[in-house]
Amino acid sequence: MLKNLLIEDIYFTITLTLLFLITTFLTARGPLTDKRFKKKWWKKINSRGRIVILVNFFILIIYILQSVNNANWLDLKNMELKKEQDERSEIIQRKVKEETGKIFNSMSIAFANQGIKIDSLQEYVSNQKSISQITNNRIFENEPYFHIKSNALKIGDDGLYYGLYVQDASAANFEAKFKIFVLWSDGNKEIFERPFLTPDFTIPANRELTNLKLVDFKNEDLFVEQFFIQFKGNYSNLDKSKKFPFDYVFSYDKKKKKFLPQFNESKDSVLKFFK
Repeated sequence: MLKNLLIEDIYFTITLTLLFLITTFLTARGPLTDKRFKKKWWKKINSRGRIVILVNFFILIIYILQSVNNANWLDLKNMELKKEQDERSEIIQRKVKEETGKIFNSMSIAFANQGIKIDSLQEYVSNQKSISQITNNRIFENEPYFHIKSNALKIGDDGLYYGLYVQDASAANFEAKFKIFVLWSDGNKEIFERPFLTPDFTIPANRELTNLKLVDFKNEDLFVEQFFIQFKGNYSNLDKSKKFPFDYVFSYDKKKKKFLPQFNESKDSVLKFFK
């Protein structure tokens, strides 16, 4: 149960402050012991003293919960870092596989043009016509990888800004929308939805774009309990022969004033809560 504890640190600070104020108030009201009882020490503690002991016990519990909570936040950050590292590893592996495939295909076609057949291609390459067909159908350029940058998401004085990058190949023909999910401090939910990339928008390969204004957004942190944003849609390569979906969800950390990516169960729970 405590493994799932994720609470903003401000709530622990407020709770501890109130408990310390209660302890100060009680100790200032008068003595905590009754000197008429001399033999048994526990009888010396009067009702005010018992309350002070109880309050200090609660302070100890709050400190323990705060420590567990901080450890859980650290674990979450480590999971997010591992996720980003895994994504990078997947991109590198995919690129190595594609480059290896290019070399193999080039060698296969060169051998076939000289009348040499490779066993693994015998069922495809039997004459010059099939060689030409394979050459025409083979994809020479890499697949584009589109990503929303969490460290470029920010709430400015006049709106919400974001950043993105495209890797390996150019991305085009976007069909994309964003949704803003807000849970206000009074318990009301609000969802705002709008397109943010259009079909005529093209991003060159290995290009990073930052400080893009997404929407006018008034900073009302004091009245927002939770804040999430989802980017969802699809895009294609330049010749529109392939489409690639994407779906990113970010939560806003009010204390650190930054957006954090949400994955797997945490992502699904956000979307289910606002459904």
